[in-house]
Amino acid sequence: MKKGISLKDAEHIFKTTHDAGIINAINIIVGFPGETEKEFKETLDFITKNKECIDKIEGLTTCHVLPFTDIDANREKYGIMSPKNFWGESWYSFDNNTLDVRLERKHRLIDLLLKF
Repeated sequence: MKKGISLKDAEHIFKTTHDAGIINAINIIVGFPGETEKEFKETLDFITKNKECIDKIEGLTTCHVLPFTDIDANREKYGIMSPKNFWGESWYSFDNNTLDVRLERKHRLIDLLLKF
């Protein structure tokens, strides 16, 4: 998602803020266009590795294509195959990033979180 921060930096920030008594809350978007199974696994691994420093899950959703967003305005760039004016979570892309794939990953993530 081009957040401009490495996993190593994020881990350092989570630990430092947690140790300082600052509450760490995260929002998770599953299935951003182009997300691979490997990248999704990296998300699961990051959460597992840093679970002691994550205090709250503020939000957990599948990626939606919403009006007036970069994804909506640049569907070709993101590989979005659904028609223009087709918004919400039911979009699909050239890399088989379908709603079913996103929902399956979301449920795997929820299953992981329930173990904590």
